[in-house]
This record gives sequence, structure tokens and C-alpha cells, in this order.
Amino acid sequence: MERPSTPPNDRSISEYFEFIKFYALLWNKDLDDVDIKVKFIVGLSPDNKKRVEEFGVKKPLKEIVNYLVREPTLSTEIQKYKAGELK
Repeated sequence: MERPSTPPNDRSISEYFEFIKFYALLWNKDLDDVDIKVKFIVGLSPDNKKRVEEFGVKKPLKEIVNYLVREPTLSTEIQKYKAGELK
């Protein structure tokens, strides 16, 4: 099975995920099949690969994608504060 190409810089995570879903359908694989998840992660930017690793690679692919499409600065900004400091 060939690896899907890395998404171009102008392609969003959501668009890349749509491509991966189509790829999985062509190969009759579930989105959480190890090969499909690996191919998705391999095609990500180094920063997004790191975010996936921090989030958890064993989580369902749809959860990983939802995590990636969230505002990245929001999650890093929230991590700076201790519980109870945000108001």
C-alpha cells in the first residue's frame, strides 16, 4: 500500500483527513486501522506530529483530527495556567 502524499501547505488538516478517508475507503480499511493512522500521521507537519504524540496516538483518528483542527494557540495558552487561575 502506498503512502498518501504529504498535504501541501495550502491544504488544511480537514482536507487532508478527507483525502485519508477516501484512501481508507479505496483500500477497504477502517479509519482506525493502524496502517491508515500511521499514513495520516506520517503526512503531517513536524509540529502536528508532535501535537498528535502529546494527545495520544492510540486514540481514534477522528478524535486526533478534531484535536488538530482546534485552535492550536488555545490549547498551549491554557496549558500555561494552573487549575483555578482561569476566570
